[in-house]
Formats: sequence, structure tokens, C-alpha cells
Amino acid sequence: MCNNKFMENFKNWGKKALKVGVLAGLISVSHKAEGKTPLNDSTLLKNKMSVDDSTRKNKESEKGNIAVYATAKTKEGGITPTGLSNSFLNNKYGVKPEDLDSVARYFGFRRDNEKNFQEDMINYAQTNDPNLVNQVLKEFGTTNYGEKNKILDYRQLMDGLLGGRDAFIIGNLKRKIEKDNIDQVKSNTEEYISKIETKEEHQEKIFKLEGKDKLYVLFDVSPSMRINKDTLAKDLLNNKSDLPVEFSGFTNKVEYTNTANTLKDASMVLRDAKLVDQDQELGINVLLEKMGTLEKEGSKLLVVCTDEELQDVSKEELLQIKSLSKEKNAEVQFTVMLRGKIYNLSIDKLLSIYETKYAKNVDEKVKNYTHLVEMREKYVNIYKSELEKTSDRKKIKELKEMLEKEERDLLDLKANLVKARQVNISNFNLEEETLAKN
Repeated sequence: MCNNKFMENFKNWGKKALKVGVLAGLISVSHKAEGKTPLNDSTLLKNKMSVDDSTRKNKESEKGNIAVYATAKTKEGGITPTGLSNSFLNNKYGVKPEDLDSVARYFGFRRDNEKNFQEDMINYAQTNDPNLVNQVLKEFGTTNYGEKNKILDYRQLMDGLLGGRDAFIIGNLKRKIEKDNIDQVKSNTEEYISKIETKEEHQEKIFKLEGKDKLYVLFDVSPSMRINKDTLAKDLLNNKSDLPVEFSGFTNKVEYTNTANTLKDASMVLRDAKLVDQDQELGINVLLEKMGTLEKEGSKLLVVCTDEELQDVSKEELLQIKSLSKEKNAEVQFTVMLRGKIYNLSIDKLLSIYETKYAKNVDEKVKNYTHLVEMREKYVNIYKSELEKTSDRKKIKELKEMLEKEERDLLDLKANLVKARQVNISNFNLEEETLAKN
């Protein structure tokens, strides 16, 4: 009797309290762990987010969602001081909204929002072609943003609105891309070597090959890396050492591998590297896979070259790389060419950056998700226990349905727990005090 009464109460509780109250509580805690607004019961029932939904939205953000300035609210707002249109659309420079993504990829501009894209583009123009910036200001006049904030230099163009001025700059950048492509086709091997050998640039050496028997270059083959090829090839040719090189082009996996017996040949491999349009560059995963295949004999240098943030990095993976580095007699270096700067990072430096800027946030998330997983496992065990005690077919069916749902939710939470251990490292300067956002 007591057992039947318990089952009846448990059934009612399972259908109502657990489906709404407990689940709402769990996901509310989950949202707090992620820094989101907790959901109420009605919101929960209408908008229950799965791990797949969350992941999909994050990827859409990474791919870019840049909007252009179509039209102003007032007639005055739509016209510049020189009488030109502020609108990006129907510009006379042959630039379309879809050109933003290809230009961003080629030059390595951020694509997550208009402000970051515009800021990178204007900084690039000011650094590499200040006459272009002056030309924009002369043709379009002072921006409203500049007047309101009393900014008279190139920074007045960083108003977060992609309008006619930006179309003018993008048009010029498109012509540069076309010229670069033509030059690349025309250049032969000797001309290419001559060009990069005569460039006078003062920078830290990237490939430090003294005492090494073999070099492994893991090269991010996204289109934006095109502009970094010369820098890397020049550094290879400036080395006095000569040794075999294995070159692996990667995205979220190794796309292809080539070998070269000399550094001169390796520079040609870099020049001819096929680029692949892919949003995800998982250098950490590719590096671990490569290190697992290495022999212990011989001194090796592995260099991961990318112009992206290091994606989906966990402390466990960094420690594994450090351990394999010692085991395989292989020095590991990350060369990140990001927004005009080159960061050459050892595995110890990367671990230090992780501990300084990311560890605290990660630990808090892991703690919260671990608690949620443990709670959900308790409910799963309760259902399993009750299934063993009953022989009633109707109750067995109901319990199995509830158990299946709990097990699905448990898998989702475990996936979130794995994700909570990972960060995208984009802040490589330990001297900066501001914590990077995970």
C-alpha cells in the first residue's frame, strides 16, 4: 500500500513538478552559470534551448552578421556635408554587402559585428594607406560622430555604421585584392624569392631552427592568411640552417600535407599553399594529432601559424601538448598573426595566458555544470530504481518515457560541461590587465 501510494505521488510529481518546476530550476541555474537571464516556467516551456541550438547560434555569430547602413531616419542624416549619400546601398564604387565577408577574410578583419569590422578596416587603411583615409574625409566631409565627440582624425570614421564612406574604402581594398591575385599569378619562383629576400622588415625571428633536425609547419589555410605568406617565407629564407620541412595546411582538420628538403623549397610550398574557405581553425586539435605521430628521435620544432584566435582550447589539452613536447623532443610554438601584430608563443607562455585571463571564469562554469550533471544523474537513478520495483505496464511505460527524457537532458548537460572547459584565446598580451571574455 505504501509503495503504491508512493508511486502515485511520484507519478504526479514527475509529470508536473519535474517537467516544469525542477527543469525550470535546473535550466535557470544553468543560465546563471552562463551569465544569462534565468527563465521562468512559461518561457521555459516555449523556448527550451538545446545544446545544438546554442552551438548553432554561436557559429552563426562567428561566421559574421554584419549589417550595412541602408537609410537614415531623416533627410539630413542621409546626406554628408559634401552632399553625398550616407547609404552603403547603391554606392558608385561597385561594392555590395556580400563583399564585406570576402574583404574581411582576405585582410583578417573581425566579422562578428559592424563596429569591430569597421575598426579593423579603418586601422588597416590608416596604417597602410593614410592617403586613402584623407581622400575619404575630403570627399565625404566630417562625420556626425566626429563632430559630436570632437574627433577630427581618422577615428571619426569609426562610428559603427557601415555607410558610403566605408563602401569607398572597401572598393579600394577590393582593387588591392584583385591586384594581389594578378601579381601572384604573374610571379615565378625566382621573382618571388627575390622579392621577399629584399624586403627590409625588422621583426622577431619566427622560425628558430638552431639545433633542430626537422621543422613542422602547421599553416592555417583560411583566405585571410594570404597576406602572411611573404612574412613566413622570408623568415624561412633568412635562416642560416637548412633542414627538411613538413608542411600541413589545416582548418578544423589537416587538409593536405607537403614536404620539402630545403627551406627554399619550403618557401615555395608556402607561396603555392591552397587556401580553404572554412570558419573553424582548430590548431590545437591538429597539433595534438601531429604530435601523436612523431618519433622520439631527433630534435624538432613545430610551429602553428594562424591569424585567428585559438579556438576550443582547454587546460587539459595545453598540458597534454607540454607533456608530448618533452616526450617527443619537440619544441612547440604558436605564431599568431592577428590585427597587424605577430605573437610567438611557447606552450608555457600560452599556459600562463590561460591561467591569468581565462582560468577563473572556466573554473566557475565547470563547477556549476558539474553540479547540474550530478543533480540530473540523481533523477536518472531514481527512475531506474522505480522501474525495477514495478511490474505495472502503464507505469513502466510512463517511467521509461520520463527516464529517456532525463537521459537526453543529461547528455546535453555533459556536452555543456565539456564546452565549459574550452575557451577561445584571443588576448595574447599578458601585460594587458583586462580579462578576455570567454
